[in-house]
Amino acid sequence: MRKLLFTLFMVFALSGCAGTITPTTNVVGTSGIDTSHVRRAGNACSYYLFGVLGPFGDNSVMRAAKDNGLSKVLYYDQSREYYFLFGRICNRVYGY
Repeated sequence: MRKLLFTLFMVFALSGCAGTITPTTNVVGTSGIDTSHVRRAGNACSYYLFGVLGPFGDNSVMRAAKDNGLSKVLYYDQSREYYFLFGRICNRVYGY
C-alpha cells in the first residue's frame, strides 16, 4: 500500500514538469497593426496546480474585455508562466 501511495504521489508531483505546450497559433508581426485607437487594456488569468489540476479561474478574452469595460477588442496577447507547483495563463486584451 505504501508503494502505491508513494507512486501516486510521485506521479502527481512530477507531472507538472512533464507537460509542455507547443505554440500552434498563428504568430504575426505587429508592424501592420494600428494601435492609435487603443485606449485601455485588461487581463484575465487562470491557474493550474501541479500541471494537471485546473484551470481555476477564467482567462477568456471575453472575460478580460467585460471586466475591464472594453466594448471593442482590437487584439490580444497570451502569456504563460510556469513555476514549481503551479502555472498561470493570462490573456491581455487591448481595445476601447
